[in-house]
Amino acid sequence: RGRGLNWYNLQYDLASAATSSTEFTLTSGQLYISNGVVSPSGVFQIYSEGSPAIVPTIDANMAKLFALTSANELSIRNVAIRGGRGAGGVIDNSQGLVNLTKVNMIDNVGTGGVGVVSNDGGELTVRDSHFENNRAEGTSGRGGAINNSGIATISNTTFTNNYAIGEGGAISNTGSLSLSDVTFDANTADNMAGALYNTGTVNISGNTQFKNVLDSIYNTGTISIKSDETKLYAPILAGDTQGVINIDSGAILTLDAGSSIALSQKVNIYGTLNIADTALMNLLLSKHSEW
Repeated sequence: RGRGLNWYNLQYDLASAATSSTEFTLTSGQLYISNGVVSPSGVFQIYSEGSPAIVPTIDANMAKLFALTSANELSIRNVAIRGGRGAGGVIDNSQGLVNLTKVNMIDNVGTGGVGVVSNDGGELTVRDSHFENNRAEGTSGRGGAINNSGIATISNTTFTNNYAIGEGGAISNTGSLSLSDVTFDANTADNMAGALYNTGTVNISGNTQFKNVLDSIYNTGTISIKSDETKLYAPILAGDTQGVINIDSGAILTLDAGSSIALSQKVNIYGTLNIADTALMNLLLSKHSEW
């Protein structure tokens, strides 16, 4: 603990270092992972205190990086992670605590059916970060960037050009997910839900935008617009199970031209629903006569 290193194109065996609570400070260059998966015991921290314009990179060397269990904690700040590949995710959190702040996750691959960050029953917090060109591969791969079945809170973060072979190009959620000031742009999935696949609970606030040009969201769970404005540029889809969309008092949901809400969705409006397409508005009003 308390270990400050100037890492510059240095190969390091992180797995051998993570036997107890450990703290690393990256000040320049690139950390190249040469061996093993880190399974933190206690609190494990990696961060940079340098200029935001010169963000150190963890080169994952086509490997899985972190696997958490129990109440252990991983915190990463002001670092880029590239080139990871792992079954169960590059960061695999099972009942632990993961904090990602100012982290760029770029060009990583999750195999075994989940995305590059897998939060399975744990707690995940993401702030001021960027996910780009990440992929969920394998049979029915879901959540190209994040697969959440625990509790996840994401704020001031962008998801761009992420992909899932199954559902949820950016995020797949079967747990509890909170989004605030999040932007989804050009994410794709072979099956459905370019941005968000949801069968759990999602709370949305801030200026959150779904800019996907195809389908944005698949929802058979509950999505609540809690405050500020959420804007959709592509449809909300649903399957045979009815999903619920709540627009809370003071909140705004704007459906831009090209977006829509599947008629099977139950929509509860206590705030404001803006619809750019008049034909869509009339269709929805005919379906939901209680509006």
